Amino acid sequence: MPNVAVDYIVVGGGLTGCLVASRLSQSDQKPEVVLLEAGGGEFNYAYQSEPVTNTANRVHTLNAGKALGGGSILNYGGWLRADAADYDEWAEIVGDKRWSYAGIKSWLQKPELFRGSEAHAEEHGFDGPMHITSVSASESGERNPYALGHRRNLYEVLTVYVPPGIPGIPIDGTHIATSTMLLLPTSRGRVSIRSSSPANPPRIQPDYFATQLDRDTLIHAARQTLKLMLGTGPMKGIVEGETPPSGEGLEGSTPLTADAADEQIEERIRRIGTQHHHSGGTAATGKVVDTEGRVLGVKGLRVADASIIPLPLGGHPQATLYGMAEQLVSFIIKDAWRGSCLWNQDTAL
Repeated sequence: MPNVAVDYIVVGGGLTGCLVASRLSQSDQKPEVVLLEAGGGEFNYAYQSEPVTNTANRVHTLNAGKALGGGSILNYGGWLRADAADYDEWAEIVGDKRWSYAGIKSWLQKPELFRGSEAHAEEHGFDGPMHITSVSASESGERNPYALGHRRNLYEVLTVYVPPGIPGIPIDGTHIATSTMLLLPTSRGRVSIRSSSPANPPRIQPDYFATQLDRDTLIHAARQTLKLMLGTGPMKGIVEGETPPSGEGLEGSTPLTADAADEQIEERIRRIGTQHHHSGGTAATGKVVDTEGRVLGVKGLRVADASIIPLPLGGHPQATLYGMAEQLVSFIIKDAWRGSCLWNQDTAL
């Protein structure tokens, strides 16, 4: 690449990076923008965690998109905002009402082109680039398509499949798979450098299932699933029982029942519980960046991805990340406009 003078360098062509680069290029100042993306033959960084004590010392794979679009090329394409209370808590944590639901709602709407008669005009956007539709599983009979600073602040959604997705689900038309997700975990992990070489992947310790609240919540949720599938009238005539998981470390597993002991359910979660690839919080606002994404103590550097969100959100992160990036890039554009006005005033003098 030849030597070029540019106004902005966006590192990472993920979901938020592409949006930031696009909005900057479209702004009135018409700046020169370079978007850098590693890309390559593999579309997934597939980071490997350290062994996690609370999940039977298993190593977990954490997916991360390695292409333009980032994680959006790998996920389920879900479009689901968090609860309004989650955004309000975000704003309270960082001390900035712009991150409350009222503050971010217009930015959540901006990328949307919502299609469907059920759309709430005050809640959705209708002229953005993202085509959004709502599809009911009951209409088609198939799975619903939207079912997607501190370095010790890593949070991640933990999922329990009954039976597990891989391995152990016989695909012969006689089984139903369920998924129970802990959307608001209280356990926190950490990310650190492994060596001085940037080529080496980071050391990731998710520390899943570390708090009693997380354990109690997942046990309760799994039990409710078992009761729904095995203990209710409508399902009793359809579901014969649970197919226990199989594979390494799962030898001798027996089917869980609606009245299984808490200890049995907890052990199953430790053996088969897996991440849902919605990590964040490792450069949390207030600890690493300010509320406009500026890295504390560093001039001209901002972060605009899931790492700055200070808490887990009760929904698929994709819609939130688009809205978050929209608001963050508006701060950058506004700062550039202010700087241009000041420069023009100085030169006029």
